[in-house]
Amino acid sequence: MKFKKDTGLAGTDMIIAIIAIIIFSTFILSLMINNSIENIKIAKETMAMIYITEIFEKIGIEDYDDVIEDNIENFIPEEALSNYKIDITIEDDFEGIKEQQDIIKKIRVTLSYNVGNKTYTSSMERYKIKE
Repeated sequence: MKFKKDTGLAGTDMIIAIIAIIIFSTFILSLMINNSIENIKIAKETMAMIYITEIFEKIGIEDYDDVIEDNIENFIPEEALSNYKIDITIEDDFEGIKEQQDIIKKIRVTLSYNVGNKTYTSSMERYKIKE
């Protein structure tokens, strides 16, 4: 009984299998990296919303006359300064209202953060009304 020898087929099969493993592993690795980056982005965006809410709560507690550009540092949480660039603008010049009386301020809070090499921003605004 004679058996035929398959000498060249095993080497070709191994090379094809190694190439397939490399292609699929790089695809899976890129999916894992993109998933990790997206998770970091979501976590930073969530923390940005928490910090913005905290800033608005502090502004809500303050008196109307104390919400001014010079007093902005008192509203920003210290832990937010290390990871976010914070910009707070206070606008109190509305059409027709400023000439009569100062009763409304529009406060906009914008937090900028980096994930990888991209910069993202989260912003919200609220009104402070003189009581």
